[in-house]
Amino acid sequence: MTTSILPEKYIRYEPPKQGLERKRSCTDMPCCFIFLIFIFCFIVLSIFAFKEGDPKQLLHPTDSQGNLCGSGNFLDRPYSYFFDWTQCIKILNLGANILKGRPFVCPTTQVCVQQCPNITTYHKFGNYYDNRICTYDVNATDHDNQQLVATGKCASYIIASKPLFGRCVPSEIESLTNTIIQAPDANGINQTVFDSNGQPLNSTKLEQVIIV
Repeated sequence: MTTSILPEKYIRYEPPKQGLERKRSCTDMPCCFIFLIFIFCFIVLSIFAFKEGDPKQLLHPTDSQGNLCGSGNFLDRPYSYFFDWTQCIKILNLGANILKGRPFVCPTTQVCVQQCPNITTYHKFGNYYDNRICTYDVNATDHDNQQLVATGKCASYIIASKPLFGRCVPSEIESLTNTIIQAPDANGINQTVFDSNGQPLNSTKLEQVIIV
């Protein structure tokens, strides 16, 4: 018995195909040009903002005079305290209450303080003097709280606060069950606290401002 050897099938060699004859070129030159313009403008604006502005304002709060709390002469006063938080509600209605020049700034006196107050009191309470917060030109020998509040040099009321991004924000608002805020006077008797307009301090308004 003989076996026949079948011839192997050979695969035809095909040379690799040549690349595209047409030369490739960028097809999005207009978009690339516009993108480069945006990059250039971004660099120019960044340089201008860095030279003309103050990057520290992104890290530190300011008082009503533009001083940076926790920097320079106010290095020992890192927190900003708002005299009357209820005044900040005015900026919520921007259509009727836009402030000239500074439309998004709360229209109440702000000062730099060493620490946020941990007590709530009113300027007619006996314990107000030891906890009052005033402008920098008020001396410890000035005892006429009524006059200081009337002239806007001292806060009408002090509210227990906690620091938040360098600002003293009223604390434990959620735990206030009464709409009208009360605080113990020097004798430990709870009395109603009033805002700078002589209206009873409303915890609902404070919560509204803080949430916004």
